[in-house]
Amino acid sequence: MELTDKEYLTLAFMEPSVLREGTAGMTVRDLLGGEPAEAGAAAGSGGMYGLKLADRWIAPEAEGYAFRNENDDRWLIFLYTAEFSLSTLKGMLSGESALLKQSAEFRNTAGGSGRLAVTGFGLGGALALFAAGSSGGAAAGVVFDAPGVSHLLPEEGALLSGIRNIAAPGSAGTALGTHGETLEFALPEGGTGRKAGPEAALLGQPDQSAYRTDDAGRVLTGRPDETYALLAHLGVLLEEGPAVRAVAEAFIRAAGLANSGARELVHALVPLIERADLQGIREALLEIAAGYDREVQQIWTAWKRDLSEDARKLGPTELSELFESRSEAAMREASERLEDLIRVTEAFLVVLVLLEPEHGRLADRLEDLLETVTGGMTARLKLLSRQMPEELAGLMEQSMSRMFVWPDLQFAPRLP
Repeated sequence: MELTDKEYLTLAFMEPSVLREGTAGMTVRDLLGGEPAEAGAAAGSGGMYGLKLADRWIAPEAEGYAFRNENDDRWLIFLYTAEFSLSTLKGMLSGESALLKQSAEFRNTAGGSGRLAVTGFGLGGALALFAAGSSGGAAAGVVFDAPGVSHLLPEEGALLSGIRNIAAPGSAGTALGTHGETLEFALPEGGTGRKAGPEAALLGQPDQSAYRTDDAGRVLTGRPDETYALLAHLGVLLEEGPAVRAVAEAFIRAAGLANSGARELVHALVPLIERADLQGIREALLEIAAGYDREVQQIWTAWKRDLSEDARKLGPTELSELFESRSEAAMREASERLEDLIRVTEAFLVVLVLLEPEHGRLADRLEDLLETVTGGMTARLKLLSRQMPEELAGLMEQSMSRMFVWPDLQFAPRLP
């Protein structure tokens, strides 16, 4: 038995309270209190509404429900029930969430002997994908706006090819993670397939009305809208490392959260969006550039100190070879740091633009704001590349001086 997209939507968006109250053997029809007249006419006594509750898994933050038909085919519904949090999302995408293993165990115990299909939306959809792809058997189904988890699965989620993941217009969920399932994009109202529909909401979830279906019950899909490519920047904000910490600290202070204990970029999003304070954002960017300048100065000081010490020990030829390797390493370190800071800063600014209510004030200034941070940092890197060769002459002079130090001559007195 095949379900339509519309039926998968019904299952994926069932109220958790309704499912919890259900007992083994209850049908979807029983749980939902009947079925629409058109569904009954089309499906008779079978179809989705005839599926019977067979098993369940309930954890504090997520739930899973197994439904079966007369052939023991199973449909597993995964719901994420707790309030969305950044730490949970990071744990999910990194593979550190215990819910992933639990969802796979539920798939193994409740999978039945027939065909298997899964569904869920948001983080529930991610659990459905992981459960389907980690248990050694192919599955079908449709999930909605689910972050990708293929990087956590054997063979990059090769077993997910029979599952479709439909992204809601302008939603952030599917822009995160990696995908081995078939990724599709629901058309926004108007059917243009381009920039329309609700703006992305980092901490939100789409509702069932975000997916429009045709008369056959299939979700209307098309090309991703212009927002989707920009939403891919969201993944950067979930990373860890010195560049993320430096940018986070600057923007968190700009958002007035210096004493909040927040240490992640995402915590600065909402306050900055509400204020949309260009001056505060610019000050944060200048702080990032100043921090990079200090780091480059540290790299320069360490490089100069080490080579000065070597110049007192090595000859010109050896020193020249060491100069080349040390300089290349120092420039590489400074360049990689620059690239990371620019990448993270640009990602944060792009997300600010996407989430800004007026969707224009920051967008008009985005290029100018980026130049505030990139211009100064790039200039500092160029200065470093000029300073190093200029320093070589002095280092070579030290090395040459060491080679031509005359020994102290002592003359014995002439004997009579």
